[in-house]
Amino acid sequence: MAALAGEGLLVPVETSAKGVQALKAVQEVSRDYQKTLRSLRFLPADAPPFVRLLVPTKFDPRTQQDKRARGLLEEMAEVAALGPALAYRPAPYKEAIDRGLPVQAVGDERLREEYRLLGDAFLQVVGVRNAEVEEVL
Repeated sequence: MAALAGEGLLVPVETSAKGVQALKAVQEVSRDYQKTLRSLRFLPADAPPFVRLLVPTKFDPRTQQDKRARGLLEEMAEVAALGPALAYRPAPYKEAIDRGLPVQAVGDERLREEYRLLGDAFLQVVGVRNAEVEEVL
């Protein structure tokens, strides 16, 4: 229901063979969502694809498997834009959960930079310029 309430999806994809395989099902379901929303006239006929941004997660650039999965995601450019990868670093996520804080509050500068880049990529695919965001803030 949450997907139907929106105009598109930001899809996290684990950088593994299984993560990339699961993306096929997400594509099929997203096409159905978009078709339903168009039939209900909630989306215009010329709306962009429902999957707006693919976000590689748990990315470890030291492993061949992760590099291969990232390469496969890059080849899927016709599906959606590829966002910056979020590195595999479980410690700050566990700490954030334990402390009830956003991960940016417990992570290091590299983690905050990844999230900033992800935010910029998201704003780009939805057509919002950084200047517009600054104006709101």
